[in-house]
Amino acid sequence: MKIFIERIASINRVVFKAPSKLNVLEYAKKHVILPQEFANPPGYYSSDRKRWQEDMLLAVTKKKCVVAMIGSQMGKSVFQLLTLCYFVDQKPSPILVVVPNDKMAADFSISRFTPTIKASNLYHLFKREEDDSNTTLFKKYTGGIRLWR
Repeated sequence: MKIFIERIASINRVVFKAPSKLNVLEYAKKHVILPQEFANPPGYYSSDRKRWQEDMLLAVTKKKCVVAMIGSQMGKSVFQLLTLCYFVDQKPSPILVVVPNDKMAADFSISRFTPTIKASNLYHLFKREEDDSNTTLFKKYTGGIRLWR
């Protein structure tokens, strides 16, 4: 009976969750912690040194499709992480992340996404199931799935 009540409560939290009043930029500054493994500087996201990134994050909140044409090593990974964290936590939905090959997908998942999720205390949103359906390239979370291809 206790398990049944916990599952109903979990479903209710997703179904009846109030819409987010934060945009991606506000959410990132308040909730996303970038780990020291790859972030410079580590800690809560700050756009102080990357003001141009603010417009990209605000665009993701308002648009269905955003195309960013920026140079190499300009913060695309951080932009992706912030956007993924926002949608996993605030607006759960299926997410497809497209990268050139499986090795790059696994690398991003293991070295960037998972540490950010753990540092930001969002790991509890990911379902732990006995059938090991959560893998490096496929994650189930409350309200959606994330898949790299």
